[in-house]
Amino acid sequence: MSDETLLIHCNNCGGERVQHVRATHVVRRELEIHEGGWQASEATTYRTLQCGGCETASLREDYWYSEVDLNTTTYYPPHVTRKMPSWVYRLRPFFPETKQAEYMFKLFKEIYAAIEVEAYALAAMGVRAMLEHVMVSTVGDKGTFAKNLAAFTEAGHVTTRQQDRLEKILDVGNAAIHRAYMPGQSDVFTSLDIAEHVVSSIYIHDDDVATVSDRVPKRS
Repeated sequence: MSDETLLIHCNNCGGERVQHVRATHVVRRELEIHEGGWQASEATTYRTLQCGGCETASLREDYWYSEVDLNTTTYYPPHVTRKMPSWVYRLRPFFPETKQAEYMFKLFKEIYAAIEVEAYALAAMGVRAMLEHVMVSTVGDKGTFAKNLAAFTEAGHVTTRQQDRLEKILDVGNAAIHRAYMPGQSDVFTSLDIAEHVVSSIYIHDDDVATVSDRVPKRS
């Protein structure tokens, strides 16, 4: 067994950890380039890693090419830059139909799966769909995003300042769909911050506040 260790991000621990290299396998190839009569080489090194903290296993793939700087490192599963909130699992009771609850849960998972592989345009579209679903589930479908958001605000679910933020967040997804806009990580993370705050404030915070209130001693 190899004594090699690497300092690499661990999804389970949530940061850089010492990773033990449990196995290594190298695949080498000689490539014959007919035009010009020269040869090139490439090699792919696979390392099975085990976190020194939580002992979770992962795979690292290092690709090397002799002629051009195409060296890449890929991890399986991909490194998680943002974890899905644990309260997502508590959303199910708030949707009267099982299909709606499953849609919301799967949508959250797909947004985070898109983030893991840096598919930020897809993640932005998912945030847009999530906000629309929440608004329609709460105040009914008014026909357009603008009308749904106005009704959502009038019902007291968000303030006028939050309404302005949501309009801009929704436009990130709209631009990704209709205007060939490719948002970056920070764009998606900001959008998700705002969206998750709205969702948690509607479905989660009331229960959490009630729990806290029940623990507080009553005035005598």
